[in-house]
Amino acid sequence: SWQQCSYWNETEKKWKSDGCELVRQANNITTCECNHFASFAVLNMRREDCSLSNDALEALTYTGCSLSLVCLLLTVASTISSRKRRENPFHRLLLQVAVVLVVIMACLIAGLEGADNKHACQALGLLVHVSVLLLFALMMVIGIYLYVHIVSVLCTNNIVVTSNVIAFVTSAATVIIAGSSSDMDAYGSKRFCWMKKDGSFYGTFVTSLLIMLVFNITIMAVILRHLRRKRKLAEAPEEVSQEACLLYKMMILTGVIGATWVSGVLVVLGDQVAFRMVFVILNSLSGITVFVLYIFKSPDVQIEVCAAFRARASAKKLLSSFKVRFNTSTGTATASTSWNNPAFDTFSNSGETGDRSGVSAEVNNPPEVSMTHDDGLP
Repeated sequence: SWQQCSYWNETEKKWKSDGCELVRQANNITTCECNHFASFAVLNMRREDCSLSNDALEALTYTGCSLSLVCLLLTVASTISSRKRRENPFHRLLLQVAVVLVVIMACLIAGLEGADNKHACQALGLLVHVSVLLLFALMMVIGIYLYVHIVSVLCTNNIVVTSNVIAFVTSAATVIIAGSSSDMDAYGSKRFCWMKKDGSFYGTFVTSLLIMLVFNITIMAVILRHLRRKRKLAEAPEEVSQEACLLYKMMILTGVIGATWVSGVLVVLGDQVAFRMVFVILNSLSGITVFVLYIFKSPDVQIEVCAAFRARASAKKLLSSFKVRFNTSTGTATASTSWNNPAFDTFSNSGETGDRSGVSAEVNNPPEVSMTHDDGLP
């Protein structure tokens, strides 16, 4: 259940909540603020009192965020498991973006369950706020990396490390400075753990979003102009094609993340079901977009996956063709394989030889042997 600040509408003869907002709850006291005069009440809303659209929104949030979480975790696992990607500055930045998005998705899912708990909801709102600011900062760092890598052609490692430190420090400092002039009651709004439109927290969020969008759009426009000039001069066409691919992926990712949190601003301003549905859909697409653009569509990842499947199939074929038989009456053990492989064309052990049809070796009076079959494969 959840509480709603309401007033009695004499014209429509029903309780309504427009113009009223729940400000704080403490010690069984609920404080509401309304911008008009009327007969007011605090209503305890039960789950069954929610409209069908809110139930559909909750189901959509669970489904979309869960799917996005799976895609992001696959992205993190794929990046960590590959030494080549771990050592690549761009993929290290992408890994950080994926981890931040994982935190945001997890908080949004947890917020559906913790919206009734004031302190838990405020903590989730604060964590989402910090994570979103860090996400914006990391997107700007990726823009800087692409500019330096494509246009300036300088060493990117030091620049990426410095920009990363600035991104983390700036995100934390922004929330701390904003928090010094506000309080935790700025988080938690009705049925979801986010922020209210009043106070400095909301201002820092909107300002950071605008800075990120303007900065990255400017960077991408400069890079696009540089690539067009290189293409006209016919300089390294293959390199230009690869750099253009990086730029287009960055454009798509910036567009999805930017649109997601623009709709997040509209959710805070209007709290309409339509805005919330758009936000949930776009937010779910952000994780899927990262996975599809940088993992699923990556030629390196496709080659690694195909090679892993081929190696596993070959190992299973080899192990399934290898057999060991014990003859207890004669005290001999015979090992054989039916796999026709040139590596086994010639095999000798104490004068015994094998042919292409298989390999065999006899051992007289073997010691006691305890054998278990374990092919070592998952």
